[in-house]
Amino acid sequence: MRPIILGVLFSAISITSGAAYSEDKAAIAVRASTLGIGGELSLPISDKVNFRAGIYGFSLDRAQTADNINYDLAANLFNAGAMLDYYPFNGIFHLSGGAFYSTNKVVGDAVSGQNMEIGNRVYTPNEVGTLHGKVSANTFAPYLGMGWGKTTRGESPVKFLFDVGVMFHGTPEASLTPEIPADSPLNLDPAQRAEFDANLEREVAAFQNDIASYKLYPVVSLGLGFKF
Repeated sequence: MRPIILGVLFSAISITSGAAYSEDKAAIAVRASTLGIGGELSLPISDKVNFRAGIYGFSLDRAQTADNINYDLAANLFNAGAMLDYYPFNGIFHLSGGAFYSTNKVVGDAVSGQNMEIGNRVYTPNEVGTLHGKVSANTFAPYLGMGWGKTTRGESPVKFLFDVGVMFHGTPEASLTPEIPADSPLNLDPAQRAEFDANLEREVAAFQNDIASYKLYPVVSLGLGFKF
């Protein structure tokens, strides 16, 4: 995906050199959004179309309970995208379309020392050890949105930017991976281990069912643009 984004960027630069209006200038922006914190480059292609590329990222740690299990979670965001902004009225309102390379994920470890209800049974820390969870989605995610602000034109060198839209990242995938102690009863009794594996599959299936409907990722973005 990254080579595709770079290819589109170089193509846009070459188009810009011959097609952009003289009053339009390249611009950069800094943004804070639900995609993370990052920067963008905007290039004019025509009177009504700008090309925009950006990279955004952020990390956040928090405690969360899921299916009666307490987790220490970390949300790790990384998004690199390219899009076209279309200004239908030659003002600051624009419609946007493009795609992102996204490695957004949530990872977490079950809090140590707690009993864990997995499937149809409650397990002790001595049996399960540590339980690692992860939620991720597609790395290729189309984007549609709209916004207000045009960094490449106007007398003021600084512009306020606001965008809203959705990233189509597909059905998230959930996983739970146990780190079972060597002396766990689950390793000493094949029947107990088989029962645990079946319960873990049920837990993952329930987890997956809970997040299956979250196929769209909302994007809300605020920023400041600076014209060269």
